[in-house]
Amino acid sequence: MRISTSATWIFLVAVALLTAQTTSASKLSSGESSTQSSEDSSQRSSGSTDTTPSPSRAQTGNGRPLKHLLVNVSGLATAGLQPLLLLLDPDGSVSDDDDAEIEIPPGVYSVESPPQSREGFGEPLSGLTDKQLARFEAGKEAFEHEFTPATGLGPVFNGQSCAECHGEPATGGASTIKGTRFRNLGSLNFAVGLVTQGSGSPHVQSRSVADEFPEQVPGCDLAPETVPDNALAQTQRVTPPLFGFGLLEAIPDSTLRKNGRQSARSESSITGRPGILLPGGINDLSQLGRLVGRIGARGFVADIFSFTQGAYRTEMGISTPHPILSLPIRPHGRATPPECRPFRGTAVPLAEVRQTVDFQRLLAPPPRGPITAEVERGEEVFSQLNCTGCHTPTLQTGNHRIEALANREVPLYSDLLLHDMGEALADRAPEGLGTNREWRTTPLWGVGGVPKQLIHDGRAGRNFTKAIELHGGEAAPSRERFHRLSTDDQKALIRFLESL
Repeated sequence: MRISTSATWIFLVAVALLTAQTTSASKLSSGESSTQSSEDSSQRSSGSTDTTPSPSRAQTGNGRPLKHLLVNVSGLATAGLQPLLLLLDPDGSVSDDDDAEIEIPPGVYSVESPPQSREGFGEPLSGLTDKQLARFEAGKEAFEHEFTPATGLGPVFNGQSCAECHGEPATGGASTIKGTRFRNLGSLNFAVGLVTQGSGSPHVQSRSVADEFPEQVPGCDLAPETVPDNALAQTQRVTPPLFGFGLLEAIPDSTLRKNGRQSARSESSITGRPGILLPGGINDLSQLGRLVGRIGARGFVADIFSFTQGAYRTEMGISTPHPILSLPIRPHGRATPPECRPFRGTAVPLAEVRQTVDFQRLLAPPPRGPITAEVERGEEVFSQLNCTGCHTPTLQTGNHRIEALANREVPLYSDLLLHDMGEALADRAPEGLGTNREWRTTPLWGVGGVPKQLIHDGRAGRNFTKAIELHGGEAAPSRERFHRLSTDDQKALIRFLESL
């Protein structure tokens, strides 16, 4: 049964990849031209914060609804084609572009925004029953559990516990730790790499049990992983905070699909689409039928359970019972030497995964900072710039077996859809059904109080203006409007973001 299930899922992954990014070619070509016309229109304007869509875009006849139908229904065809096309890109080698200085136009307000100190991070949702609170506490203990080789860690890894990366400003948060991913011929897409593990792909595990626990693994001389010489591209990911994770998960698929359809029909330069790769319901029947991705930088995971099992695998080197994520760990793309893995058996059974999931699912959303008159003005500017076209202020959960998650407003400032963000953020390392230039809208709640660097790879540091400068593609018109704001309004916008 295990073999047939694994084979089925590997087949589904392949089909999904061959469907996702085929539409990217049409999306990128039509999206680029429409964005450019919008930018041109913006540059000719008088400098107001007018958000009226550019008329030139309405004349392009780009067939957005038909295109989205192709992307989301038969669209599994492009996700595989785009990585193949990237092989032909003469610039497709490992790049240092991410380290380039971000240029801010003269006169544009820019300041570093260290995380605000706030009370309330890491608390459970309000309205939980005593039994649910007990599950939250048991899950927190599992989340903080530190592994060693004797208890299943490794043989290569990035952290010994979930909380090692998700620990600031409280358990369940983020950190300054970054993960490194790469693609090569054996892992043209992140999801494919989870299966092939070619050269250790798709995720570098930068620590080794041989270096840190020599007394537990005598005779093991396994080196930590690094980006291999055969890498075609590499990218980094900052650690995301998990506060309010259960609320995010509880937003119905129908809401995200509806928002995607409405986005496709709009005359705005902004169009988003749902992503997917790992559906819900695997090992968690409460999420059965959940298909729209919402977790991950490209939104390719639909539920917390799959996200958690993936993290055990890619960050701690621990396989868990799953059609794909139970495959043996292959450090550097090779079989693990037996002397490097003293533990035998299942280090993290499904019962412990469920405890870890309970903690994340029952975490309260991040607390908001002080709301001043300047913050309120910044929120108005945020809307005038049409930042809300992607960073939707609130979504709503549907019916849920946990009353504290049912039919609640979720002020996450994200539509959870994939958007073309332009060349500056393209990383030539696609994952799931997100293309080279597409990213899920990052939820902004908590961004002012969590010590996480901005943008998916952290290159903007804690400078919101730098993050805005990296917004291209569909977001370019909003960026250009930001440049034309008065200094007072630019400051107010930054104060608003700091308050989230």
